[in-house]
Amino acid sequence: MKVVPTSRIRMGNLPTPIEFFKGARVGLHNVEVYLKRDDYSGLEFTGNKIRKLEFLVADAIKSGCDCLVTIGALQSNHCRATAIMAARAGLDCYLLLRKSQVPPTQKDELEGNVLYSRLAGAKLKFFSLEELRGSGGYDVLLKKMTQQLQKENKKPYIIPLGGSNALGSWGYIEAMREIDEQLNELKLHIDDIVVATGSAGTLAGLAVGNHLANTGITVHGVCVSDNPKFFHSEINGILDTLGIQKRSEDICTIHGGYVSGGYGKCTPEDYKKIYHISSQTGVMLDPVYTYKAFRAILEDPAFANRRVLFIHTGGQYGIFAHSTQFLPYLNPITDLFPSKL
Repeated sequence: MKVVPTSRIRMGNLPTPIEFFKGARVGLHNVEVYLKRDDYSGLEFTGNKIRKLEFLVADAIKSGCDCLVTIGALQSNHCRATAIMAARAGLDCYLLLRKSQVPPTQKDELEGNVLYSRLAGAKLKFFSLEELRGSGGYDVLLKKMTQQLQKENKKPYIIPLGGSNALGSWGYIEAMREIDEQLNELKLHIDDIVVATGSAGTLAGLAVGNHLANTGITVHGVCVSDNPKFFHSEINGILDTLGIQKRSEDICTIHGGYVSGGYGKCTPEDYKKIYHISSQTGVMLDPVYTYKAFRAILEDPAFANRRVLFIHTGGQYGIFAHSTQFLPYLNPITDLFPSKL
């Protein structure tokens, strides 16, 4: 391959376990589901991003950079993991976050992933959707921030949206090797691997790793935004950079139809189902990524009578930004000692 990492910082709690999911409790009677618990990759890191960052941050240090710059949505899991990784590595961190409201509320600035990022010492810069469109896109905003930091005599290292580039994809090329070894040890045959895709890097790595290992497993990505055509194009760009001759369409299947109105958006029925799954199984799915991917397993007849490995990519800290939407489905809180009239 054209891009092969020469260094890696091991900070994630890896390997993460594979466990059986009690799907019958939530109506999954004709699909056997196992979970790859990448949400166990570390309390602060929780999720898939640490695997990419182990390669990207190692490259930043090797390149002599003193700060990390990345970009994402307001409640970006990737940005929070980058902030934690930077603090661990002794680097400064600058996060460019897209505001959900203009101006942002105090709740926006002190909740979930944003709070974690600030506790890690990251410096946050907010921008609006209109400013994003007017600027020319995420890469342009990253370049402008980098130029500003260079004028301040800093040495910034750009990490793209989601950590999704050829080097970052090695996180899940290696994860696929880990999965293959675990399945062999468990003597477990899997037909399909399913993962949420929001910036394509995780899916690209899994698809490449699976292709190289020739496992016979089908890798599925489920869109949490955009559409299959967009993500195939993104993955093909990564494949070209890696020097992989196959096309995305040859090595993975991408499902649309589960976006529920757009990135970070869910219907009342979605929130009700997330509550049902968590209350019946103890497995927490988030409204932005993991639930939408899991919906495909619940609803797509393509998975009937199959054995599926679901990659749980974390995202739990983002749940707090949706607390109001969950309220109608939660058990009421009552006083232990009711007041006597």
